[in-house]
Amino acid sequence: MSPTVFIPVSPTVTGQGPNATQRALIDAARALLLASPVTFNLFDFSLGRVITLSVAQIVNNIGRYGVPILVGDLTDSLAAVFFSENTDGTLDLAAPIRLVFDRTVLAASTKEVVAAILAHEGWHVNQLFNGIHNDRRNFPRVVDIEYEAFVAEAAVWNAIKDGQSNSALDAGSVCVASGEARCKELLATDFHYPTGPR
Repeated sequence: MSPTVFIPVSPTVTGQGPNATQRALIDAARALLLASPVTFNLFDFSLGRVITLSVAQIVNNIGRYGVPILVGDLTDSLAAVFFSENTDGTLDLAAPIRLVFDRTVLAASTKEVVAAILAHEGWHVNQLFNGIHNDRRNFPRVVDIEYEAFVAEAAVWNAIKDGQSNSALDAGSVCVASGEARCKELLATDFHYPTGPR
């Protein structure tokens, strides 16, 4: 499976609530993140400086914004946030937004893997609800949106993996460690994210 984790645009989402086993794993990952002191740094264009963000707060926002976590069958993706756009390309907040884990990935994952994926997808939820997704001047390409989510993911994975290996998360961590410019190149060439304007 490709290490791709992305935001597809979709007016309809297939996915269902997690079963008891899946829910227990997701809840354990959320608890791990909520108790975690892990932070990450990103440049805030509205402030014009780098800010430090708490992973716990990012994960809290999934529930705060009412985004359900579902389980479904995704192609070449660990998990994804599904949403709809208006005709001008901005987020349609009236349409449902869903975070969907791939069923097969979830079945083979530890709580640490799920936590890192939740950090990535939780940052996408934050991007959607805080106007970052609509900022096409500073985030004109998919790789610009994705880079930030990979930074959140890598911060978590590096802090909690405790000797575990996961090809997708390890690749994301290596990408982030290579620096922003190089990582964005890798997101385009190795992860196959589009580099043209969104």
